[in-house]
Amino acid sequence: MRCCYMDSSLSLIQEIKDVILLEREKICNFESDLAKLERCLLNTKSKSPMGIIEQVISDLRIRINDVYKDANKITDFIETNKNDFVPIFNQISILLGYFFRKSVSVRTSLLRHTPTLSGQPLALDPNQNHLLSPGNHTVEYGRGGYFLYQDETVERVVYKDHPILAREAREICDKLYEDKRLKATLFSCGLGAINTYMDFIKASQTGAQKSYYGKHCWIEVKKYISENYSDTFSEIDDLSLENIVSIFKKDDTFSIALETIVNHPDMPVIDLNKFIDTILSQTYTTPKFLLIDNVSTPDFNLFDKYFHKRVPKNLCIASVISGVKFLQAGLDISKSGLLIMLYNQEDFATDPFDKIIEVRGGSGRVLSTEEAFLANIETRNSFYSRLARMDQNVKELANLLDDSLRAHKLGYISSPWLQSHPYHEIAKSTYNCGGKFFYIRLGNQFDRKRIQRIYRLLPRRAEEENICLMSASSFGMSSPHIHLVMHPECGPTIRLSPGSTDPLTNKKLCKVVIDTILDAAVEVKSQAEAIVKGD
Repeated sequence: MRCCYMDSSLSLIQEIKDVILLEREKICNFESDLAKLERCLLNTKSKSPMGIIEQVISDLRIRINDVYKDANKITDFIETNKNDFVPIFNQISILLGYFFRKSVSVRTSLLRHTPTLSGQPLALDPNQNHLLSPGNHTVEYGRGGYFLYQDETVERVVYKDHPILAREAREICDKLYEDKRLKATLFSCGLGAINTYMDFIKASQTGAQKSYYGKHCWIEVKKYISENYSDTFSEIDDLSLENIVSIFKKDDTFSIALETIVNHPDMPVIDLNKFIDTILSQTYTTPKFLLIDNVSTPDFNLFDKYFHKRVPKNLCIASVISGVKFLQAGLDISKSGLLIMLYNQEDFATDPFDKIIEVRGGSGRVLSTEEAFLANIETRNSFYSRLARMDQNVKELANLLDDSLRAHKLGYISSPWLQSHPYHEIAKSTYNCGGKFFYIRLGNQFDRKRIQRIYRLLPRRAEEENICLMSASSFGMSSPHIHLVMHPECGPTIRLSPGSTDPLTNKKLCKVVIDTILDAAVEVKSQAEAIVKGD
């Protein structure tokens, strides 16, 4: 068995080396064509509108140099580690994802790996946690946006939604919420949908207007905003209802972006009931936009709960759902994101949905029709049935683990499902759930390296018990999965979701997690005693 694995690994290594050589040859040819284009532009002695082509050429030259460097690093890595057959497939997958990071088709193919192999745990996106950037826990899914800020005097390129993608988005939206007033479109992923929405806000906002996002929102959303639109968006305390309401009432506020049950190690909960009640009582003389990231509550129908009777004049409500988390029957078979919008079209001079489609077209965040079909394979009944089972699993596992961790004084579970959580009542009354995952907050006796070791051990221990525990930078799938979140405020924290697995597997998973943490605690204690004794 191991010999077969070694042979297949050697074959894989050779194939990868051949691919790299072939890509280098293509790059050389491409570089030659690029030089010809550049000479042609120089001969015409004129510039393209706003210098777009010149900028593209400059960017591509930088990328070509980067790819050469990446290829050399990968080749060196393979030659150095070719006898280490156990982790080699995992590491090469990560490095290849980095090497081909500008290729949508290759990258999409690499995204579809779910087996937990020995070695470094994989994230769903090879860009995450790769060896060339070990401290970087963020990824940007956009690929260029040259049409976002075109010169208005030049004839604009107008993007329209592809009829097949539009049909699939409409069908998914109908399955989820059964509301014909809603407009929906699909993206390459949930983060791509949110980032495109932020691009749209930037393109639509005037100089005097202001936009805001929640302080506790997901770290990748914050990174995209801080790196691209720090002059457009300001951070607000999303846990202060009075603060959010006060800001949204202001005439110069253009948009606010919030999460429901926040994907943060503390898992705070936004009291959407009180917030929406307040904004429904207001009148708005200029357009305002409200984005609700349904990252933890895709089965929460905010459109029906709050806006079934009417939508206030000049108000546009948008919601985002991550497809890899909650669509496609909970299987890791594609990536997608769904953006849903509700507004009175007559209130807006420029249709917000049409503008979103245009911005999406220029961003490169459009998914393939194949991925759209895969996102749309589930029925309404199966979706809500699976998520109800997931809720039951998360609630049960969170309570069992929290009791055990507290009893052994090893930490606690951060989850609104627990009565001890400060936002338990708000989560229950507003969303009727506590989220589709929880965070394992280990005690101070566990340092960064120890937590990382526990994270690596969990899939192996689970495999010994015939449990399919995936290392995946996501949640909401059918199989149990964990992720090590490198949060700048809280340090490394393990996030766990049991998925919609069966009750017996859920109980077995609980035992695996507890036993692994207890064993780690024994090691910590033994090492401390050895230091005291001077061993």
